[in-house]
Amino acid sequence: MKPQEFEWVSESRSSAELQAAMESLPELLRTLVGNCLIKAMYGWGCNLHMDLCYVPMRVGTQWIDRFIRESLEQSIVVPGKSDFYVQLPDERVEIMFCHESDVHVSGPDEEMRNKILGSPPFGAFAFKKRRKEAQQGAPADAPALRAGVPSAATRPRRR
Repeated sequence: MKPQEFEWVSESRSSAELQAAMESLPELLRTLVGNCLIKAMYGWGCNLHMDLCYVPMRVGTQWIDRFIRESLEQSIVVPGKSDFYVQLPDERVEIMFCHESDVHVSGPDEEMRNKILGSPPFGAFAFKKRRKEAQQGAPADAPALRAGVPSAATRPRRR
């Protein structure tokens, strides 16, 4: 099986632990990939109009800390209640902070994925490898960050 067909999923974490992990991500990204553009995306449960969710945004590693901080301050992202995605250049690794209070790490770059999984705070989380679930609704030609994400027609609506 190809590495990208699997993901590593943490055990459930508290909202405070997820927020701390999100806030520590910018420094880790700058250490691992330097000054570059990455992709970020808001997903399920984010406090935005649904047309603004599941839209990849290019964000520089030099200012991803501000992007995350403002997303948290404005409650666009609520740790443990909304999905927030970050993808490294060339689709090497994707990190999803999930609305189910866990963290998903996937992607074909095994070396980079292992560096992330072994770095604080992720190194303190217990991760289990599992087959990546097929998501309904994502077109086959969807951008890589959107792959596996429900389309506007099939994704659940907030109540």
